[in-house]
Amino acid sequence: MRLFICGFSGSGKSTLGRVLAKSNDFQVLDLDEEIHERMGAGHDTLEEYIEEIGIEEFRRDEEDMIRLLHQNFKDDYIITLGGGALETQSVRDFIREVDGKVIYLNVPFDDCYERLKKDGGRPLMKKGREFMQEKYDFRKPIFEELSDLSLSVDQIDKVSAVSDLVSLLK
Repeated sequence: MRLFICGFSGSGKSTLGRVLAKSNDFQVLDLDEEIHERMGAGHDTLEEYIEEIGIEEFRRDEEDMIRLLHQNFKDDYIITLGGGALETQSVRDFIREVDGKVIYLNVPFDDCYERLKKDGGRPLMKKGREFMQEKYDFRKPIFEELSDLSLSVDQIDKVSAVSDLVSLLK
């Protein structure tokens, strides 16, 4: 089974990934962390790397990394995607090609925005709340269309193992 966790920035994808990684049932990989470690070496943060190469090149890195991770792990993995990864059509196509299941963390914008304000290291936040709201509104229908499972905040809080997700997918 190939699971891809999506949602807006600040929805809790990486946090959920860390929870799921404790199960040892699946390999759990954070796309942003993998890119930073393998492609962004020499940069203190992923944000610095993105600022240097630009968002278009970063989107290509996302696709390349997803393909590499799939090639390395084939089955029984979970990839937590970056907030904008599914904006790229070829990423969406690839997930469907490999029969991936998409789990959407359906968290309201205000919750995401408040979490991002506390985080402080997100480049898109520099563009302001209105810009972030527009990004959220643009991405939400993409997430909804692709998702095999949509989880509300209450449902996300109840997921403590990979088996919880798998049972919800059935």
